[in-house]
Amino acid sequence: MEGFAIPPLCILSLLVFSILITSYAVDTITTTKSLADGETIVSSGGIFELGFFSPGNSTNRYVGIWYKKIPNTTVVWVANRETPLFDKAGVLKLTSPGILVLVNGTNDTIWYTKTSRSAQDPVAQLFDSGNMVVRNSDDEKKAENFLWQSFDYPGNTLLPGMKLGKNFLTGQEWYISSWKSDDDPGQGAFTYVLDTHGYPQIFLRNGATDLYGLGPWNGLKFSGVQNPAPISRFYYDVSFNYDLNTEVVYYTYEVSNSSVVSRSVLSHEGYMTFWASFDQTRSWLAIGSVPKARCARYASCGSYGICNKNNSPECGCWVKFMPKNPKEWKLHDWSNGCVRETPLSFQQEGGEDGFVMYSGVKLPDTRNSSFDRRMSLEECRRTCLGNCSCTAYANLDIREAGSGCLLWFGDLIDIKEFIEGGGQDIYVRMASSESVNVAGKDLLSFDLGTSIGANNTTMTEASKIQNSRKKEVDLPRFNFASVSAATDNFSDANKLGEGGFGPVYKVRFTVGVEHRTDDHFFNLACYFAIVFADPIKHGILNWELRLKIIEGIAQGLLYLHEYSRLRIIHRDLKASNILLDKDMNPKISDFGMARIFAGNGSQATKRIVGTYGYMSPEYGLKGLFSVKSDVFSFGVLFLEILSGKRNTAFHDSDSLDLLGYAWDLWKNDRGLDLKDPILEDMSSTNMLLRYINIGLLCVQESAADRPTMSIVVSMLSNELVLLPSPKQPAFSSDRSVLDQTSHKRPQICSKNDVTISILEAR
Repeated sequence: MEGFAIPPLCILSLLVFSILITSYAVDTITTTKSLADGETIVSSGGIFELGFFSPGNSTNRYVGIWYKKIPNTTVVWVANRETPLFDKAGVLKLTSPGILVLVNGTNDTIWYTKTSRSAQDPVAQLFDSGNMVVRNSDDEKKAENFLWQSFDYPGNTLLPGMKLGKNFLTGQEWYISSWKSDDDPGQGAFTYVLDTHGYPQIFLRNGATDLYGLGPWNGLKFSGVQNPAPISRFYYDVSFNYDLNTEVVYYTYEVSNSSVVSRSVLSHEGYMTFWASFDQTRSWLAIGSVPKARCARYASCGSYGICNKNNSPECGCWVKFMPKNPKEWKLHDWSNGCVRETPLSFQQEGGEDGFVMYSGVKLPDTRNSSFDRRMSLEECRRTCLGNCSCTAYANLDIREAGSGCLLWFGDLIDIKEFIEGGGQDIYVRMASSESVNVAGKDLLSFDLGTSIGANNTTMTEASKIQNSRKKEVDLPRFNFASVSAATDNFSDANKLGEGGFGPVYKVRFTVGVEHRTDDHFFNLACYFAIVFADPIKHGILNWELRLKIIEGIAQGLLYLHEYSRLRIIHRDLKASNILLDKDMNPKISDFGMARIFAGNGSQATKRIVGTYGYMSPEYGLKGLFSVKSDVFSFGVLFLEILSGKRNTAFHDSDSLDLLGYAWDLWKNDRGLDLKDPILEDMSSTNMLLRYINIGLLCVQESAADRPTMSIVVSMLSNELVLLPSPKQPAFSSDRSVLDQTSHKRPQICSKNDVTISILEAR
């Protein structure tokens, strides 16, 4: 119609509609909109981009997905990885049934997707997760509505949300495969796969050869993964998921912090590397890589051999086992592994078997295994004992008190010993003469390197972690006669003092145990009674020395909780139970209240023992104790060492105790005021605040909020670990509580410079 003018409001509406259409089309390909070489689509949040690219020095063209904002193109998925284009004439199209097709300049099909369904109005859309999907335009963006998705066909990169596993109904497998080279994204020799034989586990392989195994899933992680694994702020934002049922098994992970991007890449050299990028740099940080050492390699020490990267040589035999071929072993040929020192009893007429528990290990290869989620650990033991082919058992799930049953049949292989944290318990079948039943016993004796309580006929030594298998992680036992001889029949000359359960004696073994010298030990509590009262001596405890003491105590508790064959809860950790040798190395002493502990949850007791001021609230009020009870006591001790003040002798007009005082300062951004004035010249105030943060995390009122000692050690040893904010610690608001419950007694320092704990308010 000539002369007709479109109203301004209509023009505005058309413009808005046009903008909406353009916006919608940015991340999609439709049946009417193809993608030519030189064009790209970008996910709605601008995170990922899809288009044509040439890898490395190659001139071949591929359709791929890469990060949009991070410099130096990082490709995470390739469509036509086996069929490259040789020029820039390629076009990516979407056909009406919902099939993506890549064609060359002569319209020949180079690559296409498959689907068992069709869509009336299909679209191909790139998500911010990096997943390219084909769906009907009217359907919700749910996986069950996808006709096809790139996440089902991974390349060399595992992204958050991608599955690693198998669909038992369709037979489809999700696995990672390396590129052939930096210039060729075709499938290379290496794969990263979730093996479904026996109880599923992840392997890194070169062809059919296993290079590295993560071990079985234990409810929290794969047992072969370091704990915490690996140490980085990145892992505080990551949740790991594992699903196993009759239809499917898969592993995946998610990252909760939207400012952090991550990927796991299998290189063409055969290394699986975990990468993260943060807002500050947008460059990639390598979090960890496997395999990187002999102990990471599959079955590096043979059957029943155990690998420890801190040992020299790294391979050794489990306690109660010996090299199968000693000559080869001396030549560092460990392929034949180890055998039992005593054959299993069922191989002998009338014999019986038992089990020995080994702690802190990566569980063996589970391809010859079976599992049952409903069994208790005791039912698991009986089942294994009743089957002559069963060689070991463990909890399937280690969360809370543990549940489920995992059984091994045949030789045990691919075992690793953890030192820094991680691993779990396994019960290995042994002849009855070699097996030990440790359930339900109190630990009434302790480290012979400090002192020993002579009120029981069986003594144990809590061995320290060593760099040689000559000092086994097992706990050797001593009968009453040997201890009597070592103390000269408990003579007064060897008496160190009185503990909560009786006299404590110095011992010296000359046969079968490293010779003990008459080194003097200083009690840490004496420094609070003596050193802090003397301005000259006060300066002895400088910042470096305090850190040494704190870290030493932390390592000692970590050993008791995770590395000892018997998991031990001390229950009375305090300054007077920490001994310092001439080099100021701390030793945890007085295990008179200690308990052997099974599982990861808590236990209850009607008999509450301990010392006021160091006792966790759940233990003092309800009689519940766990490893977190010791963590609380460690936190109190931690803050005492930093501040130079005793929690049980703290006097402040506004706060009941040291914990309340520390919390008041912290929440008012005055944390530095907690430090001991003698540390005025310390160079790093940020480090002090970090340590105060860790101390407050340990004394939080809820046991569930407190970190484990393995996490504490990681926080202390690595500044990259991001610390959460602490919650309010456990302290009372009524000073009269202290007056009513704390019966103060004078601190005693013996002539041998050793203080033995006194039973206080127990």
